[in-house]
Amino acid sequence: MEYSKFLYEFNNHIWVAYLIAVIAVYGIKLGTRSYFIAAIITIIANLVMMVIEPKLVALVDDYAGFVKHAWYPTWAICNILSAIIIYKIHSHERIKIDFVAMSCLLSMVAMCIVQSLRYLDMIVFEINLMGAAFRVIVNTVNVGYFAFLMTPLFTAVKEKIRKAVI
Repeated sequence: MEYSKFLYEFNNHIWVAYLIAVIAVYGIKLGTRSYFIAAIITIIANLVMMVIEPKLVALVDDYAGFVKHAWYPTWAICNILSAIIIYKIHSHERIKIDFVAMSCLLSMVAMCIVQSLRYLDMIVFEINLMGAAFRVIVNTVNVGYFAFLMTPLFTAVKEKIRKAVI
């Protein structure tokens, strides 16, 4: 199985790993409010995109032109709205954005940029320069969210190991 296809299949189920990571962090009482805001928005955003995708695919037969022009902008909008929501909640609640929240927020902005570039690549200029790199980038970033969401657990384990060695 090629790498990008594997990541696509894995990505369809990665939200479960996100959820497990957040539950584990919550259960061990490691996360900050900032962490949980970003984690919950990340999970919701991914679930929303998973719900939208088959609906757009179902429209292809009857509205191929619409779907062609809506596909990449839909994901770009979902990502930028998610980043804005993370920022706005932190701002409204006057919470400092921690490493995980900033990482998720910046990843969402990056995904918006990648989706916008892909739209230009495929739809506007019709040159397909991004090709397989696009699939790998998108799916790798989605898998990367899991690592961000695991950061409090990784930090706790690292601290326990450091204390055990000293």
